[in-house]
Amino acid sequence: MRPQRHGRATLYFSSKWVIPVTDEERFIDLEVKLTRQEDLTQELNEDVYRQQKQIDELQALCKMLMGRLNDASGGADAYVHEKPPHY
Repeated sequence: MRPQRHGRATLYFSSKWVIPVTDEERFIDLEVKLTRQEDLTQELNEDVYRQQKQIDELQALCKMLMGRLNDASGGADAYVHEKPPHY
């Protein structure tokens, strides 16, 4: 579409029809788009916050499990290099 100014309105010409658009209509359209974008940004920020919180919880759980694993295998390390009795 090619916009052309006509008085206070901008006319958008397409291959089939002419769409009159005033400056006020364009401004309102931009405000609506901006509001939608702000809402989407807020939703995405909330998703990132929840995901980071979950990552932090999973990292803490991994540290705890690694600590348990190290504690449980602490006594087993002495037997790792020992030959089995049948040799």
